[in-house]
Amino acid sequence: FNPTENAHRLRGKDVCLVAATDAYDYAMNQSLHRRLETLGIAHAYHEIPGGHVWDSVERAMPIMLDHATGFFSRMMRS
Repeated sequence: FNPTENAHRLRGKDVCLVAATDAYDYAMNQSLHRRLETLGIAHAYHEIPGGHVWDSVERAMPIMLDHATGFFSRMMRS
């Protein structure tokens, strides 16, 4: 599965990407981010320092939880 080639399937979804700058999948996340921009698909994109390790997950969690909280708040209002 190549997320960049399938980015169009994310239209209408609430997308939040957190890319760790030293992770093995960093370039793929950057590519997906650029593809979503090209397609005009709204999304949140954040970069954090670190690799594909637990410390990066801990840094990403507040970002993801904040995004999820916003999503559920918007859903409750509609």
